[in-house]
Amino acid sequence: MLHFESTGTRIGLTELYTSEGCSSCPPAEHWFSRFTKDPELWTSRFPIAFHVDYWDYLGWKDPFSDKKFSTRQRLYKHYDHTQRIATPGFVVNGSGWNGWFRGQNVPTAEKDDHVGILRLNVEKTEGNARSSLSFSPTRRFNSLVAHIALLGFDIQVPIKAGENRGKNLRHDFVVLKHVSHPMNSSDKKWQSELDISVPKAYRKQRKAIVAWLSERDDPKPIQVTGGWY
Repeated sequence: MLHFESTGTRIGLTELYTSEGCSSCPPAEHWFSRFTKDPELWTSRFPIAFHVDYWDYLGWKDPFSDKKFSTRQRLYKHYDHTQRIATPGFVVNGSGWNGWFRGQNVPTAEKDDHVGILRLNVEKTEGNARSSLSFSPTRRFNSLVAHIALLGFDIQVPIKAGENRGKNLRHDFVVLKHVSHPMNSSDKKWQSELDISVPKAYRKQRKAIVAWLSERDDPKPIQVTGGWY
C-alpha cells in the first residue's frame, strides 16, 4: 500500500502540452525531463506531460495522444486561465506560463493559499492501481472532481513519419493513463475511489502516480499529491 499526502497549502501541477508530431516539442520535452532531478519533485513540484491529438493528422499518430488532453488544454483557454492553444504549451499552477521561451524559472504555488489536505492511498497489483482519495478542505466547495494519472519515464520512441521523422524521442512524466470521477461529500470530507490500469508494456518501467482535484469541468487544480509508483 502506498500513501501520499499533500500539505494544507495549495500545490499546483506543472503541465506540458506536447506531441510527437510537433517539431517544436522535443526541446521542450528535453528541458521538462530535468525535473526528474528537482529537489522539490513530489513535494511542491508535480510535472505532468499531456500529449494532445491535434497533430496526429500530419502522418504520425502519437501513441500517448488523447482527445481528452486536447480538450483539457482548450478548457484552460475557455476559462481564461491561458491565452492560446499550442504546443509546446505550459500551464503552471493552473495558469498559462510562457517563461520557458524566455529561459525563466518555473514559479511555485502561493505558500499562503490554504485549501486543505489531500490524501491518496494506492493498492498496487501487477495490472491495476486501486486508489482512494480523501480531501479535508479549509474552504467551501460545491462540486469536486478527482483525477488520477499514471506517468511513465525514460520512454524511447523512434519516429517514422511526420515533422520529427527519423528522430528517437525520449519522454518523462508522460501520461500513460488518466481517470477522473466526481467526489462524494460527507462529514466535512470529500472522498472518491478510482481504479487505473497499468499498461502491460510499462509495468516494469519506472512510473509515478499523481492525484489532483478540480471543480466541475474547470481544469485548474485545487490540490495535488502523489509520487513514485
